[in-house]
Amino acid sequence: MDRLEPQIKSGARGQIIVHVAGAVNYPGIIALPFGSRVYDAIQDAGGPSGDANLDQVNLAAKLTDGIQVYVPHRGYSPNPAQETPSGPLHSRRTKQPSGLVDINSADVAQLTTLPGIGASLAQRIIDYRNEHGTFRAVDDLLGVQGLGQRRLDQIRPWLAAN
Repeated sequence: MDRLEPQIKSGARGQIIVHVAGAVNYPGIIALPFGSRVYDAIQDAGGPSGDANLDQVNLAAKLTDGIQVYVPHRGYSPNPAQETPSGPLHSRRTKQPSGLVDINSADVAQLTTLPGIGASLAQRIIDYRNEHGTFRAVDDLLGVQGLGQRRLDQIRPWLAAN
């Protein structure tokens, strides 16, 4: 059963909207209070399905507005969108983080778990953060030289700006 309208739990102030997909009972768009965790989003989507691989999801990660929470099925990669070529950003390596990566605290090793992010781009992200201060939103990464909209869209499901 897909829910196309956000399931609003409280007033409109202080809310975030997330897309919960994959191995959950009711995938769809969900409205949650600011400060909610991945665990909360999965529970609001009816909980994990019987074949959910929760070991691939950081249930404690804080959510940010506009992200997708993907719960993989056992035996499948964390995000089916990464299984098909998507032009020049596609890599034959299937590196993917096991949970959300906080762009305000991640080091080079954590950033390089993101598809399409190598050590030099990871270092530019850190340098930008050190020079300009913390990222207020994931879209602020567009200020980093070499990181364009297409690559940002590719890695957005795994990003948080806490």
